[in-house]
Amino acid sequence: MENRYVFILDDKGTRITSLLIGVHGETEEACLEVAKRDYPNHTYVTGGDDMQSQFIDYKCYIDGKFIDYVPEVIETTKKDKIEALKKEAEAEREKLKEVFLTKQMKGLPTDDIKTQFKQIDVDLIKKIRELK
Repeated sequence: MENRYVFILDDKGTRITSLLIGVHGETEEACLEVAKRDYPNHTYVTGGDDMQSQFIDYKCYIDGKFIDYVPEVIETTKKDKIEALKKEAEAEREKLKEVFLTKQMKGLPTDDIKTQFKQIDVDLIKKIRELK
């Protein structure tokens, strides 16, 4: 005997969950009521084990047919890119601080470290200006 389900889908046709008729509700109508109550503003589709298998294989259901899941590409914003560059620069500064302190404690000249430290900010500004 084939299982029957009510599938709850998001707006991209991706399955959020499945309600098994006879377990989550005695009838298809009862399962649909649960789906509408617990998952408002979603799409509800009924089907059997074959559809469940498709969803388990990461397929999406759009316009009455299954398609391969296409992950959404999230573009990083300029603000995110700037924050990443600032973190990189800060990591470089931290490394130089260690070298500076070591050289200073040994009585060695530190002018080269000071120059590199200043160059980090110059490079950071240049990289930020190059962002699109």
